[in-house]
Amino acid sequence: MAQRNLLLMVVAVGCGLGAAFLTTRISAKPKIEQIEVYVAAKNLPVGTVLSKEELQKNLVAKKAVPKDALPPTVVLKEEDLLDRRLTRSIQAGEFITSNALTKGSVITLPDGMDMVTLPVNTTAAVAGFVGPGTRVDVLATYRQGNRLEAFPLLVDMLVLAVDTHASYESTPNKGGGAFTNVSSVSFAVTQEQALILKMAEHAGCHLSLLLRNPNKKEEEAYDLEQVKKRLRALILPSRVEEPSSSGDSSAPTPPASSPPVETVKVWVATDEIPAGTLLTKELLKEKFIEKEIPKEFASGAISDPSAAIGQLALKTMVTRNQWLAEGMLGPPPPKPAPRDEFQPPKTEVAGPTKPPSTQPEPKQPAAPPRRPIREIAVHTANRTEIYRYEEVRPGEWRLKEKVTPEQNNPSSAGDTHEQPKEGSSPNTQPKPDDKAGGSKVE
Repeated sequence: MAQRNLLLMVVAVGCGLGAAFLTTRISAKPKIEQIEVYVAAKNLPVGTVLSKEELQKNLVAKKAVPKDALPPTVVLKEEDLLDRRLTRSIQAGEFITSNALTKGSVITLPDGMDMVTLPVNTTAAVAGFVGPGTRVDVLATYRQGNRLEAFPLLVDMLVLAVDTHASYESTPNKGGGAFTNVSSVSFAVTQEQALILKMAEHAGCHLSLLLRNPNKKEEEAYDLEQVKKRLRALILPSRVEEPSSSGDSSAPTPPASSPPVETVKVWVATDEIPAGTLLTKELLKEKFIEKEIPKEFASGAISDPSAAIGQLALKTMVTRNQWLAEGMLGPPPPKPAPRDEFQPPKTEVAGPTKPPSTQPEPKQPAAPPRRPIREIAVHTANRTEIYRYEEVRPGEWRLKEKVTPEQNNPSSAGDTHEQPKEGSSPNTQPKPDDKAGGSKVE
């Protein structure tokens, strides 16, 4: 009895221990694998550059999170962050994913400078050799009447981007070289330089780029104020009023005083005038108008054409908006000599002439066309006969007559020709390979 109780006690203790072990295993939390990822340490705006220096400023931090809860594009390595730029804003504590980063070049503007874009083509961009980081001069050319002028508009300009490429790494030719297609170039400019570019575009200047030698120094003769004066003279009579420095915008501000520009009067054509036209008062009144332009641009222009009226003529054609210059006038072309009018000689009329007959003359009947004739000689033992065929239509022949060599001779031709039977067919024409009674065909 005692042994039985002891056995039951041992079994009960074992069941209790097993139940306790199973309860502990069930209630215990499973071990979750965690991994460290990069998150934003603070709010990061779009466009933030994650350079090595910026990463040292605690822009990002590491955080251990369950591996199963990570998005597939989360960044795990620091090298995946270096030299990347954010394409969207990231809040503090948010995962940094690869789709929020780009390796596109970032434009860093120099202190106190802005960026402006100038539309140019590949030729104006030095065949595409103008690239990010190079320095260029902006050249301007314009036509003023009969003169073509060119001057440096801006010098020593830093190129920030070509089209949308801020470096050669974002282009197919990563090793450098020339850009195959160029549509725009962006520069680092001050506000004054940006306004000068807009003035040049408004004045109708043609702009092109000059790639500078890296060792070339800035020209001392370049004067930005002289460039502004030249552009103001081109866009006359437009005037630019400077804004008032005071806060009261309602009070009109007198324009800033500027040195007077000496002008002269010229005669500008309103329409095309052909060469050789004589200069008259009527021509000046109908085809020309009087305008004032700066004197420095009116080299060779005629201010008073009264001395040339009726004496000189245009040597070349004058186009519209082209002013009258001294080199355009010359002596009028000689007038052609008058031609003698032709007078037919007078003929004396002997008497009344017979009116021509209105009746048509009788026409002679045309001879019928002669048909082709072909002769075939057939030689036999006794005689020789000549078969004469006449072409009825192209490719079809009909036996006309059969004659002997004596009858075929024109000197002995007579009425003894043996006529073929009436209604004979062209099929009766003998062939060269026919043999009848030892006959021979030539």
